[in-house]
Amino acid sequence: MKQFFEVFKFEFAGFLKGKWFRVSTILICVLVTVVMFVPRFIDINNKSDGVSTTSETIGIYDPNHVFEEDNLLKQAFPEAKFVKQTSDEDMKAAVKKGELDSGISVKDDNTFDYQVLDTSMNDMTMNIFTSVMEVQYKIKMLSSMGLSEEQIANVVATPIKGDTVILGKDGRSNYFYTYIMIFAMYFVIIFYGQMTATNVASEKGNRSMEILITSTSTNALIFGKVLAGAAASILQVGVMLGVSIMAYQYNADIWNHTLDFLFNIPVNVLLSFALFGTLGYLFYTFIYGAMGSMVSKVEEVSSAVSPITIIFVIAFFITFFSVMVNPGTILSTIASYVPFTSCMAMFARVAMGSVELWQIILSAVILAVSTAGVGLLGAKLYRNGTLSYGNNFKISQIFKNLKHKD
Repeated sequence: MKQFFEVFKFEFAGFLKGKWFRVSTILICVLVTVVMFVPRFIDINNKSDGVSTTSETIGIYDPNHVFEEDNLLKQAFPEAKFVKQTSDEDMKAAVKKGELDSGISVKDDNTFDYQVLDTSMNDMTMNIFTSVMEVQYKIKMLSSMGLSEEQIANVVATPIKGDTVILGKDGRSNYFYTYIMIFAMYFVIIFYGQMTATNVASEKGNRSMEILITSTSTNALIFGKVLAGAAASILQVGVMLGVSIMAYQYNADIWNHTLDFLFNIPVNVLLSFALFGTLGYLFYTFIYGAMGSMVSKVEEVSSAVSPITIIFVIAFFITFFSVMVNPGTILSTIASYVPFTSCMAMFARVAMGSVELWQIILSAVILAVSTAGVGLLGAKLYRNGTLSYGNNFKISQIFKNLKHKD
């Protein structure tokens, strides 16, 4: 145990002193803080609510006099200037020349063309004018039925009320922060896993691994390295998350609390993320570390870890395209118990759907036992890998080393 703590302390200090660790942590914290303070300098709360705030000049060609009165247009586009056109061709030419910002050609009571030179993401003219035409059409139809203006106004203005009664989890509201947390888990495992494999291969390449193994047990070495990386990654993610929460809470009123859903994450989801994220990290990083011990040069690490990286990427896509879309499918259920996918799949099911407590416990136990087993196998590969030099990496080499008697 003393050897383990010595390795852990040395490796953890190495992570904290690493320039990449400090720079990436500071950079992301600064970036998040800047984003949280954006509303203090830029107005992000402009909402159309069915009303355009544009002050553009809009041409309108209405040969059938659908809009004999322009009250609805003035209400929907209070700051825009409408210019009546004599022909559709002239209006298109004016739009192309820049004399008009856009043009609307009204074909009949429920058909129109919206003409614009270049579209933009914040152009709501098309949607708003569509709503105006819908109201105009209803008014005309109701008038033809002999209803009074008051009756028509009551019919048109009557809102439709609908409430969604959620008996389980609100998957649509939880989707965004679930995706961010899964992507963070994906990034941390890939990044720290490959770094662990590179460090192990580097130690083997400069022969320092041989010295380490003669003075320290392989179990203490690989468990110390992997757990130190886990502690460093948890610390880094914790600092980033803490800075993000504090920056948002300070600016929550200016954001009109629009991001509350992202930062007010339920406790059970956070605990699930911590549990399965940590176990998943350990599970994959033990494998990455073992793969790093199987090569003789740092340049060979990428080819050695590519099989496990591919498996992990497949696990990510299964979670993203199956579990997060429909957490109740058979594939999602199976994925939440398989160690290679459960770290992300079960967390996604907890965040996006309803999962029984015994299912969460069973998945966590399977993953924990698998992680311990992979750690012991990784230690054996790590120990036997020191004896292998000069050979190109082969999958068969892994099985030979596992069969090798200590």
